[in-house]
Amino acid sequence: MRQFAPSLALALLIPVAGCGQQSFRPFMPPEGGYTVLMPGSPSRSERDENGLRMTVYEAGRPNESYAVASAAVPPGGVDLDGAVSGLAGTVGASGTRSQGQSNNGDGWREFEIEANGGRWFYSGRVLATRERFYTVLAAGADARLSNPRVKTFIESFRLTDGATPGPGNWSPAPAQPMTPPMNPSPPFGAPVPPFGGPTLGRPSDLPPPPPPPAAPLPNPAVTPFRPTPPAEKIAGHPADPTFRDEAPAGGWLVGFDVWYSKFVNNDIIGAIRPIYWVNNAYALGQVHGTPTQSGTRLLAKPGYVVGAVNVRAALAIDAITVTFMKANGEWLDKNDSYMSERLGGTGGWPTDISGNGAPVTGIVGRKSANVSGLGLTYRAAK
Repeated sequence: MRQFAPSLALALLIPVAGCGQQSFRPFMPPEGGYTVLMPGSPSRSERDENGLRMTVYEAGRPNESYAVASAAVPPGGVDLDGAVSGLAGTVGASGTRSQGQSNNGDGWREFEIEANGGRWFYSGRVLATRERFYTVLAAGADARLSNPRVKTFIESFRLTDGATPGPGNWSPAPAQPMTPPMNPSPPFGAPVPPFGGPTLGRPSDLPPPPPPPAAPLPNPAVTPFRPTPPAEKIAGHPADPTFRDEAPAGGWLVGFDVWYSKFVNNDIIGAIRPIYWVNNAYALGQVHGTPTQSGTRLLAKPGYVVGAVNVRAALAIDAITVTFMKANGEWLDKNDSYMSERLGGTGGWPTDISGNGAPVTGIVGRKSANVSGLGLTYRAAK
């Protein structure tokens, strides 16, 4: 059967002048199917590409343009190598490099095409999977694969109905050696009593508990401080299923178990589990995401609890940094605090999430295979 080779002539049609200095933000087409980071608000068009009816979303920055095209795969499938070579021929390439793999009709090719004597570049990926064909394409004067903006755009593309063909899914990295936990304890990830079971007692893999948060001394002449909890927000993926994990009544969030994973070549957080302080003992929340063999445990010092987090995220949680605050009865002292080391990689965009002194009682977020969004929950003032 004939394999179709789309010419990808759409590269010549996207607006090369850009539309201002737009920041990248998550985008999902109204018909669904994938998520990606794009600058500004993409425009939509329908185009015929050498036998394929393609739906195209495109947006631009100064001298750079970005497009994602998708189409149903016709009988016989799509020739991914032909798609790349067809584009190279269309733009009069002076140099082309590409790599990729395929398996049972699914596959991908990543490419960089130099045109116009090195004054213009086309970089991206073509993918075929589950009877759909996708083109993820950047074009511009510096649209090389090494350009951080281009890299962010290409690597953020994720299908919503299953695995996305690409380097991270076709050549999985070997398991990393386990990172020692921050606190001396038996091996990270060792079995612990289930959260909410008959005993909320101290799991054996946690260090000795700190003293309970101190209650303020009563002073009739002083009106107690009652911080108003802010609205909850989630940093990260805009569309994955949500979850909520909160401490039992009267509990505080005091730390996290974190497992590391990979998104393409970037370090991310694959799974997270909250750790609570309740009834003068530790209690573990649920694991959200997929644990790996690499992880660490982060716990507050005695008398301190989680007060805020800085989340670096795009379509995954790249890293978190936790701010611990001194617990003072029913509020937290923002002037008596300290920050943890950063857990995770260097990708994503930072978002600060804080209760502004309100007690933090748990986490809210989104997840698919990995945890992909994270926020905090708060206890209302009495």
